[in-house]
Amino acid sequence: MELLKDSRKKEWFWIENSLIDNLDLSTYEKMIYIVLVRHLDDESTCFPKKSTIAKEAGCSEATVKRTINSLEEKKLIKRVFRKDKKTGINTSNLYYVASSKLGAHTEPRGGSDRPANNTHINNTQLTNNIYSPAEQKEGKTNDKVIHKRIIDYLNEKVDKSFKSTTKKTRDLINARLKEGFVEEDFYKVIDNKVHTWLEDDKMNVYLRPETIFGNKFESYLNEVPRMAKNGNESVKQNKEVSKNKFANFEQTFTQYSNKELDEIIKKSQKAKFEK
Repeated sequence: MELLKDSRKKEWFWIENSLIDNLDLSTYEKMIYIVLVRHLDDESTCFPKKSTIAKEAGCSEATVKRTINSLEEKKLIKRVFRKDKKTGINTSNLYYVASSKLGAHTEPRGGSDRPANNTHINNTQLTNNIYSPAEQKEGKTNDKVIHKRIIDYLNEKVDKSFKSTTKKTRDLINARLKEGFVEEDFYKVIDNKVHTWLEDDKMNVYLRPETIFGNKFESYLNEVPRMAKNGNESVKQNKEVSKNKFANFEQTFTQYSNKELDEIIKKSQKAKFEK
């Protein structure tokens, strides 16, 4: 079993032509294989949940289950069942993804070590990296640049000094990128949570990488900022109401309709001429 090497750049991933040309594979088999390749890590493995695979492939979880079985029968993937050591509960499966090239469908002779779940497949042959050493170095540099841009944006919004070189912060960002999120998603999450938490004395302490880039990242991304019917209510509440109706031009238009303003102006002009 010849495994695919995860040697892509994070903004995109590649698929072998032999997968597209394989007439023996169904549409779902090709789509689910592509989803698994998208999630590959640098050890040629991935472990997305069935619900994630179903969502990204556009099918039901039952279809995912059937298709995973058929891909394993065709020796395009190797599945390893995993359990939580403490609870004994099944967790997401670990998948080794084979090359789809013709002639590569041999029994696995081994692979890499996964210390987290004690999975061992030894002496697995990996395909050559499609990038030169210089390009691989460039890819790592690009990751550092992405980390810096994201953290710089967060610091600017919350007036803090978080570092993009912190291992925990890098790991959180990389984890979200491997799940398929893109750089722009981080900016949107930052904007959403700044809008919600910045003026909240209890919640603004959580405007930090470990909170907003953690497991609730997708929920934060899909939040819709609350706006009052007639504009931003928090801004209105902070405005001092003047007793003089014309002391603040913007305030006047906020409090009165066009019809009411016309009446006020007419009364004011009438009073002026009567004097």
